[in-house]
Amino acid sequence: MNRRTIVLAALLAAGARGASAHEVTIVPSRCALAELALAAVDGSRTAVVSAAGDADVVRLVWDAARDGVQMQARDVPARAFTVDGVAGTLALPVAANGSVTSAGDVLLPGVSLIVSVGGTAVTTRVTLATGLATAGATAVAGAPVDASGALSLVGVIAAGVLPPPLDASAAVVRLGCTAAPVPDLDQLGPAATLAAVGGALGASRGRVRARLVGAAAADALARGPAAIRLDGPGGVLGTIVVAGGLRADGARRLVGDDGSGARVELRRERRGWRLVADVASAGDVRGAVDVDVTATLGDITARGHGRLRGGGIARTTK
Repeated sequence: MNRRTIVLAALLAAGARGASAHEVTIVPSRCALAELALAAVDGSRTAVVSAAGDADVVRLVWDAARDGVQMQARDVPARAFTVDGVAGTLALPVAANGSVTSAGDVLLPGVSLIVSVGGTAVTTRVTLATGLATAGATAVAGAPVDASGALSLVGVIAAGVLPPPLDASAAVVRLGCTAAPVPDLDQLGPAATLAAVGGALGASRGRVRARLVGAAAADALARGPAAIRLDGPGGVLGTIVVAGGLRADGARRLVGDDGSGARVELRRERRGWRLVADVASAGDVRGAVDVDVTATLGDITARGHGRLRGGGIARTTK
């Protein structure tokens, strides 16, 4: 075998390995719905949901070639609940299609839920995601697929959509389950992440800075609401919700504001984006504090960890 043949064989073998790494089938998972919750975002009402039965199991079919997932619930019965003494049920669709990242974040847009309260049934389309779901200035967090296979999907139903007494305010729906077998999500493409997280938190407002790296095209980042949430010891430390999403401001910048003067800005860099965001602080923080940052920007959810300074008053972005 001459040198040219050896080189060609090596190149073909490398190509085959690269292709197969993204084409290995991920075994479908069964996911028992241990958690199904329905409550008003403002906490005024919470449905008492019946315990899960043996049939309350969805099937998650993973598509490594397309970074996709399908939630199948053909045989899952409607789950009964009561709220303020009124009986109701919540039913999932036969199937819902969406995307999944190697970080375990799942996005299922336009899931048709059938909610019946007091004999009145409503079908509403809700985005269920492991990232952030928003209602007003509130950002509710799900949880990505972890090493045990556990995940939590959240979605928000707008006020006035559900029958009384759940019509007075926006409602959050949460589905939690543990996928078995645990999917090998390393087969998927790289997820967007937040690196070099820093900033400051004051008594009422703060600022967070980070680098957004990974697959994050401008159109995907601007495809829906933008929300950033900081979690630390004791719970939520800061939040911003830009309901209208981000918009282009020149060729290399996306911006958005929450109506109060607080802003989110993404500036394109050679390797990703530079993120600067104002957040409303949940309370005064003294000293340095470690935070977990979740950013859901349009269709993209990215996560990071860092340390913020406490006790300072941060000015809004310019």
